[in-house]
Amino acid sequence: MHGTLSGVVRKATVPSEQMCKFGTIVLAIWPNDPTANLAKAIKSTKRHASYIMHGERKVTARCIQAVVNEILD
Repeated sequence: MHGTLSGVVRKATVPSEQMCKFGTIVLAIWPNDPTANLAKAIKSTKRHASYIMHGERKVTARCIQAVVNEILD
């Protein structure tokens, strides 16, 4: 059976509504463009910040520090 996708398993993408707990906190702190604000705070890219917010990457100490600094300011 050439040309069919019957045996192919596709990786499910995570919708923007399904964030990890850290992503929910970031969204509460920066409701307007949270990925850009997190990326700027941790000196990273928006793509990497999005991965962190969706739980696809581990939350680093730099991320936690950025959130704590924003809460204290």
